[in-house]
Amino acid sequence: MCSAKNELQEICVKRLWPSPVYTTKLASSAGPSFALWRFGDPGAEASGPFQVTVEVASSPRGPKTKLKGEGAGHTKRTAEQEAARQVLGSRQLRKQVALHAAAAVAPRKEGPWNPKGHLQEVVSRGLLEMLGFGKEDAFIECESVYRGGLSHAPMFEERVRVVAPPLAVSSGEEDAEDEEEDESNSDAGASSSICSFPRPATGTAVEASGRGPSKRAAQAAAAEALLLELQGQLERLSRSTKL
Repeated sequence: MCSAKNELQEICVKRLWPSPVYTTKLASSAGPSFALWRFGDPGAEASGPFQVTVEVASSPRGPKTKLKGEGAGHTKRTAEQEAARQVLGSRQLRKQVALHAAAAVAPRKEGPWNPKGHLQEVVSRGLLEMLGFGKEDAFIECESVYRGGLSHAPMFEERVRVVAPPLAVSSGEEDAEDEEEDESNSDAGASSSICSFPRPATGTAVEASGRGPSKRAAQAAAAEALLLELQGQLERLSRSTKL
């Protein structure tokens, strides 16, 4: 299990964004909120005297976009977790993650270019997690589709796909153990829903084909076509109201 604060930090590190900045302040000791908490009001314990604001500066393209979350609690740690959880649950964060992934996936137009190598890097860094491809188990497959042409002008067609296998089915006992673990970690702000983006239980795959005078060239063309398809899916996702 990962805490909300750790998950937010991981998202920033993976995308080379600045680390989240947490600002803490105490409610005034003369104020009503502090007095209620200090003398044991049950409702005051939920908010507490610690008030934390967290800011995340994302820069997928162009000027930075600042995301902000606020939290309160009877300990600084609780307030920080609440603030981080608020950012993690925001549609704006998912939009920025999708835009960053789309920009990272986009084929390069200048300099040395290895589409297949770039695709492998994108998958291994986990930048396709919003499409259901986690860095832990997603993999790339290549398939020969056609080989023909003349002896002096051969033609190859290759298919390249990114695959995420089906999720493992847990037994009832394992599910019960997971629920107990979730409850035991609730005080630390842990939540299975914020530690990864959703993925179809049946698995998922995206593929594209390409042609070239050699098997390697055909795979490069297929990988570039696949990168363009993934870029388009991520850009559409960033505009979706279902984020």
